[in-house]
Amino acid sequence: MPLISCSDCKASISARAVACPHCGCPVAAAGAQAVVTTQATGKKHKEQQLLAGAVLCLGAVLVIAGMQNSDSGYAPWGAGLMLLGLIWYLMARFRAWWGHG
Repeated sequence: MPLISCSDCKASISARAVACPHCGCPVAAAGAQAVVTTQATGKKHKEQQLLAGAVLCLGAVLVIAGMQNSDSGYAPWGAGLMLLGLIWYLMARFRAWWGHG
């Protein structure tokens, strides 16, 4: 079994190793494609963030409409929707971060 040198820590490792046991650096075999790591955020987290953003925007529209027409009573509802949308968005962002590092 031939030994190769790790490109990151310069330790001697097996040519069959997928990653260096010392530093964890991926080892590309001869002729193999480079290892590509992507972070995928779950679809449900993206949907939740989009819906929360829509609620936040709707609340902003209601606040502006309430400011234009003080008799309408939209401003308190809009402020509540904005707060709800903001909390919902932050929770969705936290869940996306927690679930996907």
